Formats: sequence, structure tokens, C-alpha cells
Amino acid sequence: MRWGVWFLIIASLWGSAAVFRAPSRQQELRVLITARNMVEAGDPLHFEFQNQPRYRKPPLAYWIAAAGYTLTGNTFEAWSGRLFFVLIALGGLFLLADAGGIKAAILMAATFGATFYAPLAETDFLQLSFMILAFWAWKKDQGFLAGLGMACATMAKGPGGAVIPLLSFWILQRGSGRTIRFWLPALFLPFAASVGWILYLRYDPVASAALAQDLQDTFLDSAHTNPFPYYVWTLPLIMLPALFALGLVESLKDSSETRIPKVWFWVTFVLLTLTVSKQRHYALMLLPPACWWLAAHLPGWRPSRNALGGLALLVLLGSCGMYWFGEQGQHSRFLEDVQQVSSNEGTLHVVGINSARFDFHLGRHVENTHSAQHAYDRAAAGDLIVVVRKSLSEQPPLPGREPLVDHSDSDWERVAYRKMD
Repeated sequence: MRWGVWFLIIASLWGSAAVFRAPSRQQELRVLITARNMVEAGDPLHFEFQNQPRYRKPPLAYWIAAAGYTLTGNTFEAWSGRLFFVLIALGGLFLLADAGGIKAAILMAATFGATFYAPLAETDFLQLSFMILAFWAWKKDQGFLAGLGMACATMAKGPGGAVIPLLSFWILQRGSGRTIRFWLPALFLPFAASVGWILYLRYDPVASAALAQDLQDTFLDSAHTNPFPYYVWTLPLIMLPALFALGLVESLKDSSETRIPKVWFWVTFVLLTLTVSKQRHYALMLLPPACWWLAAHLPGWRPSRNALGGLALLVLLGSCGMYWFGEQGQHSRFLEDVQQVSSNEGTLHVVGINSARFDFHLGRHVENTHSAQHAYDRAAAGDLIVVVRKSLSEQPPLPGREPLVDHSDSDWERVAYRKMD
């Protein structure tokens, strides 16, 4: 099957997900809401999320979402904010196909990680796409494009966008050296982008404090701590169902074609493992080198139409099933029921992690707290109190109050109350 046909299949899958999948992850909602506030304020350097300054991440994701809003003239639909994220993800996939072969790109597109995260307006896949550009440029000996990729990756999420490629390039330099013509722009562009952002933050005390807190949460006091070998089992999970291609491997002998992905993979794996904060979506950075490395060991495999069609259907059904039966789907159905009984007249008090969903879908701010009793005490008559939190929370539900909506299960408490007095 030609690349163009396969590309259209992936574009239709990611595009339809970007249009029809309601935003549910807090990470994406922070980007969409911050970008919407930025567009409405008419200030590209003002970042605000739920009445609080938002400078804990570099601004590229906000600017890209804002570009989609501005182009479409629509700031209340997720697909408009996601538009350029999907296009950039497709561009990254195209570069991976050119650098590591069509099989590498097909394997990556056939993973749960790509299917779930590529259509979203989040920083992780955005950074990943620009890192692919950097490694593609290394293979093509294009220093300016390598530097551009690292600069954009850094401005998408943080210093890892430059640290991982540069450390990998330093190791690869020993076998296939690049001249000063490559290294000058490759070093200057990410350095200039980082310094520019740091200087901007330096003149804003609020922004500086937010950045310092983010660095401390990531590298010292993260709430997302997981076991040291966390990515040993996380990577195989997000690589499904493409991981089954291991059964087609004919030989594990390495060659010059596997040197770039192998170095890229191990540098990323070690750095992720050493970082205190460990989350599932961080493992996305391992997908391109892992798929490139795996594809290099499939010399006799040629994708047919039936194979690609079946793989696309398997990915689609698998992702839909995981979303429908997973916690995000259950959260969405609960919040849809709550929205049906809510009104724009009273204040909405949200306890837990999902206040941003109401902010985005209702187009208004909500009062967010971690205590149901505190929310109830400060609510006025007629206000809604919505609770979405782990059932293992030490905080009890509201005593003597009958929920208006209740979708709780053994793992999650999902209830909504209306204050009547």
C-alpha cells in the first residue's frame, strides 16, 4: 500500500478523534482553556487558567491551540484548538517514516499511545513530534532543522526536548561525526529559545515562582511517584497492539540502521527512569525509537491492505473500548448527566480533579476545592456541588445529603448534590 493511502487512514482516525472526542483530561483542558483565555484577552503573553496565572509550562502549546481558535473563529469547540496539534503529529509521523521506514511509522500509529494522545491538544505528543524532527535532521545532517526541532520541543514542554536529543547526538557523534556546521545551529537555537523564555519569566515574579514550583514537583517532590522500573511495563502497555509485531521478528542482530533508535531509546529510558515524577504519558517519548528499532528487525514484512485495514480496525475498537469502559469514559458520562441538571444561574462547586471540564464546556469558571463539606458550606441555595475523586479518599461524603446524581463505583466517587437550604 502506498504511503499516501496509509497516511489518509491515520489522518482520518486522528482527525475524527479530534472532532468527536470530548476533552476529558486535565492536561488537555489546561491547554485549551488557557489558550481560549489568551485569545479572548488579546494578549499572547498572558497565560491564565481558572483565574490563576499559568506559567508552569512553556507557551508553545498555548500558542498553537490559540492559532487554531483564531483560524477557525471558534473558541468553544475542542477540535479547533486541536487542529494544529493533529497536523504536527501527522508531520512527525511522516518524518519518522522517512527516517526509519514506513514500517516504523505504521507500528507507531498502531499503538495505544499514539491513538489516544496524538489527537489531543497536549504538550507530550507535541514535544515528541518536534523531537522526531530533531532526530530526522541528525540523520540528514541538517543542523538548522535539528536545532529548530529541539527549540520547539523545549518550548512545548521543557528542557527534556533538548537534553534527550543533545545527549543522544553526543553519543552518536563518536560513530558518525557531524561538523561544526551542524553543531552551531543545533546548539544555538534551543539555547536561544530557552534563554528567551527564562528572561521573560525573570521579569515576572509570579511566572518565576510557578516555574520554580514546577521544577520542584517534577524533580524533587512529585505527587506522581511510581516504582523505579515503572517504564519497564508501561512502555509495552502503550505500545499495544503494535507490540505483537515482535512475533514477526526474524533476527535481533543490530546494524547501522538501528544505531540511532537504539541510542535514542536508551538515553530516553535512563533519563525517564531517573526522574522522580513518573506518569504513563511520559512513556510516549519512548515510542518513536522503540518502533523504529523494532521495525528494523522486520525485514521480510510488507504491509498489505488487509493487514493495515485490520490493524486500523483493531486500534479503533481497542481505543474506543478502553475509553468507553475506562475511567475517563465513565467520568464523561457522569459529567454529561450533571450538566443536564445544572444551570448558569447558580455557582458550580467542583470537588476533585475535573473542574476544568465544566469550565470548558459551560464557558464559565467554577469554584474548585478538595473538600465536599467546605464546598457545601460556602454554596448558596440552589448551587450544585459536584464530587469526582478516588473512593479511597479519607474525606467522607456529605452526611445526611441525598445525591442528585450518583455514578460512584468501587474506585471512584462521582456524586452531585444541590444545596436546598
